[in-house]
Amino acid sequence: MPLFSFLYSLTFTSIYDIINYKRKRKGKTMRELNELEIQKIKEMYERITAQHDLYADENCSCVSHFDDDDWSFQAGASKLVAIPEFADDFVVKIPFYGYSGEERDDDCYCQCKADYIWDVAIGEEKPDPWGDGICDMCDDYKVKTYTCPFEGMPLDAGNYCEAEYLAYQKAKELGVESVLAEVYPLSLGVDDEVWIQQKVEKLGLYFQVSPEQEKSLRDALGDKYITSPFSDSIAISIIENEGLDFFNKFQDFIKDNELNDFHSANYGTNNGRLMFLDYSGYST
Repeated sequence: MPLFSFLYSLTFTSIYDIINYKRKRKGKTMRELNELEIQKIKEMYERITAQHDLYADENCSCVSHFDDDDWSFQAGASKLVAIPEFADDFVVKIPFYGYSGEERDDDCYCQCKADYIWDVAIGEEKPDPWGDGICDMCDDYKVKTYTCPFEGMPLDAGNYCEAEYLAYQKAKELGVESVLAEVYPLSLGVDDEVWIQQKVEKLGLYFQVSPEQEKSLRDALGDKYITSPFSDSIAISIIENEGLDFFNKFQDFIKDNELNDFHSANYGTNNGRLMFLDYSGYST
């Protein structure tokens, strides 16, 4: 990029985005991003949106070609996560609009399959044509792509990144946000927005729950043990670090807001304390 263009772009960022960004950051605990970091985020977002329509592919293959010297990427069912190589304390989340995939022409497929099974049954040898997803016996059999917008997102959010932000704000009002990685929106222009989230140091939570620990947990939670959305290891970790009252309050918060999807890829630890990094829930 020519020096003048870079300085002009950075100046525009300073005038528009930085002021708006600092206004939204008031009262937050994470550090403020600097102008160069915000500029890198803008350039990354422009590059990604120029290459991809922001629908989650069924196999998440959309991220394989996005990596460069400044960024690496991961994707889930509802978000693209950009991990900066130039900073170690935050990630950038970009929401998917929905999901995409491929489907076959079932009418043709069923007829082809029936013909194939019949031919084999009468002794005719032929290779199975469906191993590579292409039907050799019917020119009309096509693989069609589709896109489906997300519906029924938690907290009446417009996307799952916003749902996560709204969940964090609600948790903060109740005083149970300490086990959630902080997240906030960053405006990149009139219609474009990404979300900045505190980076979780270590993914997953791995320890074996002993029978004694399980019994103690059952006794402590009573009837709430059966209805808990969390595994024993998550519950024990939160109770050990935050206390039983906190855990009960946090568990009620999760149920009241119909949040879910607390599998091992969605939490980790910071300084040995459990922290959820994806808590927007997911509606199927």
